[in-house]
Amino acid sequence: MNMPLPIGARAASTLIKFLALVALANVCRLAGAQNADAPASTQPGQATTAGKEAAAQAEKDWVDGRWNQTDVGPFLTSSLQTPSGWVAKGFSIRVGENGEAAVCYDTGNPSLRAAWIGGLLKFSASRFGLIGAPAAAGEWSFSTTTNAGWQGVIARHVALHLNGKRVVLDTRVGDTLVRESPWMETVGDLHMFTRSFEVGAGKLALTNLIFAQTHGVARFRSNSTIELAMIEHDGRVTAIARKNVAGAKLSAANNQISLTFPPRAEPYLAKVFLWSGPVVAAAEFEKMVASSTPPENLATLARPGPAHWLPALTTIGQVGFLTDGFAVDTLTVPYANPWKALMFCSGVDFFRDGSAAVCTIHGDVWHVTGLDDKLRAVTWKRYATGLYQALGLRVVNDKVHVLGRDQITILHDDNGDDEADRYENFSNLIDTSTSSHDFVTCLEQDEAGNFYFVDPHGVHRLSPDGRTKETLGTGFRNPNGLGVEVPKGTWGALGGQMLSLAWGRCTMMMVLRDVIDSQAQGAAVGLPAKFLSGPMRGTFSPKDGQLYIAGSTGWQTSALKDGAFQRVRYTGTLPRWPVAWHAHRNGLAITFSQPLDRATAEDPGSFALHQWNYRYAASYGSKDYSVTNPDKEGRDEVEVRSAKLSADGRTVFIETPDLRPVMQMEVKFNLRFTSGATAGGPLYLSLNRLAEPFSFKTQN
Repeated sequence: MNMPLPIGARAASTLIKFLALVALANVCRLAGAQNADAPASTQPGQATTAGKEAAAQAEKDWVDGRWNQTDVGPFLTSSLQTPSGWVAKGFSIRVGENGEAAVCYDTGNPSLRAAWIGGLLKFSASRFGLIGAPAAAGEWSFSTTTNAGWQGVIARHVALHLNGKRVVLDTRVGDTLVRESPWMETVGDLHMFTRSFEVGAGKLALTNLIFAQTHGVARFRSNSTIELAMIEHDGRVTAIARKNVAGAKLSAANNQISLTFPPRAEPYLAKVFLWSGPVVAAAEFEKMVASSTPPENLATLARPGPAHWLPALTTIGQVGFLTDGFAVDTLTVPYANPWKALMFCSGVDFFRDGSAAVCTIHGDVWHVTGLDDKLRAVTWKRYATGLYQALGLRVVNDKVHVLGRDQITILHDDNGDDEADRYENFSNLIDTSTSSHDFVTCLEQDEAGNFYFVDPHGVHRLSPDGRTKETLGTGFRNPNGLGVEVPKGTWGALGGQMLSLAWGRCTMMMVLRDVIDSQAQGAAVGLPAKFLSGPMRGTFSPKDGQLYIAGSTGWQTSALKDGAFQRVRYTGTLPRWPVAWHAHRNGLAITFSQPLDRATAEDPGSFALHQWNYRYAASYGSKDYSVTNPDKEGRDEVEVRSAKLSADGRTVFIETPDLRPVMQMEVKFNLRFTSGATAGGPLYLSLNRLAEPFSFKTQN
């Protein structure tokens, strides 16, 4: 099992202190064309903003409707607004032989909430379809109120099964397993939705509120072959019917229609028919019910069916050139694929055999093989679809766990065809928001098996069984993840350090911690790695010990591609940048991994320091403000009084006048090592606490 960020044993302190948050959308203001469906680029995978400076990008640069061309599969998970209100955690499921209709199933409160005739969903072109909920791609047939579903008992969505065009849903209703499969039958111009149930044995009666409407009064009648309940309003009628009076019973009261299953000594099958249309067509609906087929055997239908996503796709990767100890290899993404799937990569982890699972923001998971040193045949197999903004992924015991905005889903390949056919609800304790801008990101796991993720509500920890959640910290604005820890024993002197992925600039930084009086403060130094797209997640492979990056675009970024999958190889060269630091009232001690040339290290002219603060306000962003004169814009220069080098030549102390807490400090340096190599570049840090005045005598 791969655990790139071990945080359980170190508890919340490690998590919070090492938190390296990247704003996923810190420039988002929804505006611009909502209905433009043409992609901005004709080259597969080319970012809409490729070649345009991030600072010059605007809302129109992220208008791209390609998701409307994607085959998203038999279902898609999202929030959905229906005529009867929002469904925060919804499965939109294709029904009918030609997928000519769809239903919305609420997994938060298991119930069928709405149905429509037409396509599955349509997506806004704004922000690649990621900023707003999709809409039903058709005409509403019916929708029901939020109290629909199982009554007087706790119900929990358990799993979704795929078999060809059919979807089967498992729900735990009290102690009873209930299976359900929606479908649609058509005769001429009449479309009739069906719900087939398989209710496990149980001593208690179970009641499902099938339909409720704010207006109208339900009417009920039955005969020897059919039960029929109807609610009429404004010349239209919504009708619910069931054949064979024995067993389950329909009932109608006020504005509600319910189905009750009596106590059962063995599993019970039932089929319910739903239709909405003009009152004059109700008789045709009754005829259609009378001639309909019996309920399907859902135990059989829940078994895995044939593969959906063939063939697997093979690309040729590119091995990168060495730059200052690092090389970035590219595992070429199949941007052009038969399903027009968008490849905004957002998470990566590894199976025991060294192959990778990669998820995308638009809801896919791909199984990637061929991750050898040559990368001559990198194979991508579409493994799963339909997930809700998949923004994090872990492989645990060789099972893919995907973080969505609605739940953490475990993907099961029950027939071994390299496709998920069972989507298990591991935990649905996520507080799913229907707001356009509340993303849930970055799934991690610690040594004790606890899971972690982050969203605008805070940093959360889930118990190993997924049933208990606690919040460890709050106050973040649209965080896009946690830092990556370099495993000890990996990457030489960098082992044990933290990495922060710089999404907007398509690079990464090393985060150096300094702890004073139990309070952590950080410094960041840029690393020589440049990615094709904004790095979202990084995971070290347990097989080759290298860092794999899943990246995407979507907002202001210097990305060249929609998404990317790349490998960062460290070749063992001693790093030429700081590896540790410590703040004192009289200056900064900065440590390197190799000895410095004493002449340059002890020359105050080798350093330049500046500091500044930001101002919190209702307006977006902040200018730089002087620390000594808070009303003045700009940065303060910090005097360098002297520079002294330690006996081992690795630590230089930069003496300054009295330091003070500051939001931002820039330390520029231009040094030479005893090996002849040079070191140059800025180190950025925040000062929260300052230690006692430094001297090499007291340090020794």
